[in-house]
Amino acid sequence: MPLILETVDSPDAEPAAQAVRPFRAAVLSGLGGLLAPLLTVVILLWVWQTLKYYVLAPVTEVTRDVVAAQLADIRDDVPANATVDPHDPDIFTIDGVEYQRLISGKLIPYEVYTTASASFPEGGTSKGAIELYRRWVELEYLRSWIVIPVFLLLFFVLMYMVGTFFAAGVGRFFWSLMEAT
Repeated sequence: MPLILETVDSPDAEPAAQAVRPFRAAVLSGLGGLLAPLLTVVILLWVWQTLKYYVLAPVTEVTRDVVAAQLADIRDDVPANATVDPHDPDIFTIDGVEYQRLISGKLIPYEVYTTASASFPEGGTSKGAIELYRRWVELEYLRSWIVIPVFLLLFFVLMYMVGTFFAAGVGRFFWSLMEAT
């Protein structure tokens, strides 16, 4: 028996062909409408993560280290005029400020010690004085709701200035100098 192929023009094949085309058109139309905003969101997230990893994190770490070094009130030994807390022999009052003695023997303000050590899972008792100060600066001064808006503001102002710089023709001038050499 010979093989008979039905064409699209035959009356039996028309409903099936017409049913596939609207479905395909609807799916492709939906993908076209969905992929553009989805890809935009994915690209924006990728740009944010890249900026966060390569710019925000290093700038935050340097800022934390500089501020911690400037604010650090670390004492190596207990002065003679210090008074010992009757409840805890590792807490001293020096000039009206309470200090906590660490395992290393150094003294840091009690407020810094309690705030920073509470954020460590093991309590922070084995941490060094400068590490506790770094953590305290992160908790007190470098909160994400302050750092991220300031970073974004500075980043957009910098991008605006660079764009203005190049739009003013200075970029073209430097480009022609580079091509001439």
